[in-house]
Amino acid sequence: RGPVGCWRDLQLAGGGRAVESRGRSRIGTQMVDGTVEVDGRRVHYVASGARESPTLLMIHGGGAHTGWWHLLTPLLEAEWCTVALDLSGHGGDSERRPEYVLDGWCREVVAVAEAIGDRAVVLVGHSMGGGVALATAALEPSLASGVALIDSAVWAPYLSRFEGKGPPTIYPTREAAIDAFRLMPPQPVTNRAAELTLAPMSIAPRDGGWTWKWDPTALVSFDGTAVHELLPRMECPVIEIAGELSDHVGPDAMELISERTGQEVPLIEIAGAYHHVMLDKPREVADALVPYLRQWTGVTARPA
Repeated sequence: RGPVGCWRDLQLAGGGRAVESRGRSRIGTQMVDGTVEVDGRRVHYVASGARESPTLLMIHGGGAHTGWWHLLTPLLEAEWCTVALDLSGHGGDSERRPEYVLDGWCREVVAVAEAIGDRAVVLVGHSMGGGVALATAALEPSLASGVALIDSAVWAPYLSRFEGKGPPTIYPTREAAIDAFRLMPPQPVTNRAAELTLAPMSIAPRDGGWTWKWDPTALVSFDGTAVHELLPRMECPVIEIAGELSDHVGPDAMELISERTGQEVPLIEIAGAYHHVMLDKPREVADALVPYLRQWTGVTARPA
């Protein structure tokens, strides 16, 4: 991409505009808030960080949204342009679809990368978003210089934790919905302040009350089998950063992904962290990521 950097690129593409952050990245930091149309639906993204630096494109997990990265991105912005998108049908501000397929979410990732004028990014995916990151890298090998999985295991077949749960609860007031917000899968509360930042971004008025933005159809549509079949096509390096106290990633999962990708996938465990690692221990996640990000993007360490 040209020397103008990610902020101006975003302002010119997909209807993006520069705004002041209000809890969506970090207070007082300029960021870009934009949309791009993909297969007839609006896909929302945000970006902040180093204007002319390589891009980290972050993909949230099932039912989540861009806010899940709000504690991690400020720790990376000095060296990289950080971009996060809301996958359609999940908990953010992208539009719903009649149906959801894996390669459709991959097209959303590619479209955001193209909207920011960058065809070489590092994909960072949490939980289900890790599966989308792997599939995107396999389908578009020229796009990704590396994939960082955050507590993400790809099993085939994949059973969604939302399977059979029925429609989401309608709460009588906005305050009641915010109070009911909890991370999924359930884990001990390590940072309720972070949860309360995410909660207002996760709800919307519906049917006379307030409920979650995610579409139940989307949450049971992720196809782990399809990701599994794509893994042998991976060309870029992969790492896994997992919570020490999470039961999501174990030796079997690591053996599977290493075998299917044909590479030794490093596992970095974050002490004291559960599944939502970047909310539990953002500094430790950043410290684990940085050496690999520098290697993959050519960014050199700054003098102490």
